[in-house]
Formats: sequence, C-alpha cells, structure tokens
Amino acid sequence: EQIIHPGVQVMVRGLTYLDGREKAEAVASALDAQRRTTVVMDSASSYLLHNVSRTGDIIPLGVEQEGDRRRHLFSINAVVTMSIN
Repeated sequence: EQIIHPGVQVMVRGLTYLDGREKAEAVASALDAQRRTTVVMDSASSYLLHNVSRTGDIIPLGVEQEGDRRRHLFSINAVVTMSIN
C-alpha cells in the first residue's frame, strides 16, 4: 500500500468579512470531519482518504479588489493522508 501526504490549500472569499469567515469555518469543519473516505476519480482509480489534518487556523488574507468588486479572502491549509487503491 502506498501512503501519500499531499498538501492542500482551500481559498474562500466573501462579500463581507463575516460571510467569508463563516464559509471558511464551514469548509474547515467539513475537512475536519473526513475520515476513511473513498474518493473515486474514474472507473479505474480511487483513493482512500484516511484523514485531513489542518496545519493551522483559518488565515484572513485581506481584501481582493477586482474592478469595483471587493472580496474578503481566507485560506485553509491542510495535509491529507491517503492511499492509492
């Protein structure tokens, strides 16, 4: 069995700080809940996701300005422990 530990980063943005923070917290909770989940990529390959370990708290990254739109940015970083089936 081959065990791999890829790092992942999830970026969340929201119209307001509170909206973005709440969405980031929901994503972080969903990542924390992952245990022994099979992820099927196609009919020939799948992965067994053993767990997701966040490497820190949710990180506020400030405000992204794109034209007349402003979005509050957040980052969630984690390491995934998984095996190839």
